Amino acid sequence: MSSAAATSPAVAKIDAQIQSVDEQIAPLDASLVEARAKKDAAGDITSLQNRLSTLRSQRALLQSQRNHALLNSSVKP
Repeated sequence: MSSAAATSPAVAKIDAQIQSVDEQIAPLDASLVEARAKKDAAGDITSLQNRLSTLRSQRALLQSQRNHALLNSSVKP
């Protein structure tokens, strides 16, 4: 990572958003493992899978935005 990208407010903001999403994903992953261990948790499993899918899509979008911000911060006029 270049020094300009490391200090870019846009990149720092996106990094914080990615961290927030990651912090939401981790406990849901654990809950999904627990729900799969139960025989009567089909509804819970579906709900958790849907939530995780949404969060992972959000993370992918944020990662894309971060990549664009990094590119923009490294372009010299």
